[in-house]
Amino acid sequence: MSYKIPIALSVIFSISAILVTSTAQADLQTSWPWTLDPSCNDGAKCNVPADLPAGTGVPDLREAVPQQIGLQNTNHQSFLRVSTAIANTGTGQWQMKAVTPATPTEPQLAIQQLLKSDGTLGYQAIVSQFEYHPAHKHFHIAAVSSYELYNADGATDTDPSNNSKTGIGAQKVTFCLIDWVKISDNSPNNQRAYSNCDGAFQGVSPGWMDQYHQELEGQELNVTNLPTGYYFLVLTANPEHHFIESDFTNNQSWTLLKYTNDDKGNPKFDILNHSACPDYPGLCEFTANR
Repeated sequence: MSYKIPIALSVIFSISAILVTSTAQADLQTSWPWTLDPSCNDGAKCNVPADLPAGTGVPDLREAVPQQIGLQNTNHQSFLRVSTAIANTGTGQWQMKAVTPATPTEPQLAIQQLLKSDGTLGYQAIVSQFEYHPAHKHFHIAAVSSYELYNADGATDTDPSNNSKTGIGAQKVTFCLIDWVKISDNSPNNQRAYSNCDGAFQGVSPGWMDQYHQELEGQELNVTNLPTGYYFLVLTANPEHHFIESDFTNNQSWTLLKYTNDDKGNPKFDILNHSACPDYPGLCEFTANR
């Protein structure tokens, strides 16, 4: 059986250029080179292609609540470090494949593949790119999640969307996408489908999370000269809406922080509250172990 990428070759390079710019500027993608399913409300809710073959699963990307944080002081600079995990709570695999081989100086276009229930390919499209990471010597997928600090209105605030951003943030490029830990013991898939960074595919299965410990490169926000006060640490999965998923509206998680100085004058963050996890409690129980 042959499969086609539903993006004409004549527009691949222009789309790639848009993705590169978008990754740097964190622009929100609002149109896609395929017809959207009517349930997506013109892209406000999702970007699922219309008329998918019967039985085709679609991922739903979410961020686990960030509850492992630390403050690092290095060379007169302060960094908020955070452990994170991106989860798939959808009906299908979040599977990514590179278009062509590449060199460390050439990004690879990244194809997202939606699989049918029998494991065969239902749909695929170019949605992002793989970027070479010299320290890890393999390719990472761009613009998977973002970490941002928002201002908060005191210790009882529960809505980051009502507050302004501080301008402190990071656009995350993953180490690679793998099934690292199950969201809960009753996750729909008990066996890892993606287990290493060097295979033909990267991805996260339904019911699984990929995690990143706060000590890893890229898991920090520069908070040097940040005034003491109250802040939201907000994580957003698929922040630019490049990846196909069933629901954009549940992509964020947050933790409310109090930033103060201890009795010795050293800065510290205290966790006061966090977003709820009513349908997937495991997203509120995440603890990084790598």
